[in-house]
Amino acid sequence: MSSRAREREAAREAARREREREAAREAAREQANGSSHPPREARERQAARQPTRENTRENTRESREEREAARDAKEGGGDSRNYPSLYINKLKQGGDLSNILKQLRRTLETERIAWIDRFRQKGGSAALVEVLSKTQQIQPPTSREEQIQLQCLKCLQILLNDNEAVEEVLEEDNSLLKQVSETLDTTLPTIKVMVYELLAAIMLLHSDGHSAVLEAMDWFKYKKRERRRFLHLLETIIHEKSAETRAAALSFINCIINTPEDLDDRVELRSEFASLGFDKLIEKLKQVEMEEKVLEQIENYEQDAGQDEEEFKERLGNRKINIKDPKDLFINLVKHLRNAPYLRPLLLSILKNLVVMPTDKNSGLKCWLLATKFVHQISAQCPTINWDTGKSVELDELMMSLDEEELEALKESPNAVSYTHLRAHETP
Repeated sequence: MSSRAREREAAREAARREREREAAREAAREQANGSSHPPREARERQAARQPTRENTRENTRESREEREAARDAKEGGGDSRNYPSLYINKLKQGGDLSNILKQLRRTLETERIAWIDRFRQKGGSAALVEVLSKTQQIQPPTSREEQIQLQCLKCLQILLNDNEAVEEVLEEDNSLLKQVSETLDTTLPTIKVMVYELLAAIMLLHSDGHSAVLEAMDWFKYKKRERRRFLHLLETIIHEKSAETRAAALSFINCIINTPEDLDDRVELRSEFASLGFDKLIEKLKQVEMEEKVLEQIENYEQDAGQDEEEFKERLGNRKINIKDPKDLFINLVKHLRNAPYLRPLLLSILKNLVVMPTDKNSGLKCWLLATKFVHQISAQCPTINWDTGKSVELDELMMSLDEEELEALKESPNAVSYTHLRAHETP
């Protein structure tokens, strides 16, 4: 409570006590004048002063609301219609949410930063998330629910426009971003565009924003029973008639891929989209797309991919390798192991197992995708090996679990160990 509010509260309490003392003195004077019973007015005042349970509860509630109003008045410019707590209560109570949200949006656009901060601190963001959650309970959402979602997103876009606000959201359980991601399941293109822009801004504003948005995409995949993560983005690009929506989806994909500073992370994400058929979709769009804003995002994607490819080549040093040619890669891999003969038996073992791995579109595809993710993260020396399902294992723990005797034997006698190593895999 501010010092000014405490002073007002103390003044009200002092005035109340003074009124009680004055009433007691008046009753005493009446009795001294010879009346055997207090006068009717004095009796009524005395009865009014008796604190019944209901009166006490009501007074406590009114006192709390007065204190809240006193704090809000400073940010509301004295106008009780603009108190942050008033908007939050309206959001919780329901009613004509579309108009309430429109009024809130206009207030957020015109009020000072201190008012917006207080709205967030009092739970305004959580109240908006609760509204979004309720609209998700009706599937498919009606036009009314979609309009409420749209107004909610507009309010959130204003609230989450700086690093401090995003940090407050990320410190919680990420429920806000999860609820926002669910609104992508809509027929309203405007909502999709706003969600793409909001999530992209969060990735750019905070260092943990990228991982939080990926978690929200995992959540969408789980809630909407999506076969693969990010698949809805490609479907939007293919089926959406609005050029603005297609461009926003492409821009969001570019942001997902290019936000990580680490090259290996960018390569992994680009490979994930490629496995969904994104590169083929890009080639097709280049032939049929006419909208400049869409073509611009395609150009950005190809330029960024080219820069990453050049950076990867620089990592290879002076070796000239066509990273798109499997034969060239294998030849250079053998050259890479030229001075490490103790690794050749392991390479043979890996190749032997790859040769017999299934290649069907069900279990085979899963095996190859899992091997790709696993090898990529180990080569990048990622401290934690992660999967899309949220499961993970520490790389150090895997390293510690290796048999020390086997490692020493590999260093001393690679041929003998190679035979044992391969034979172990031949045992049914």
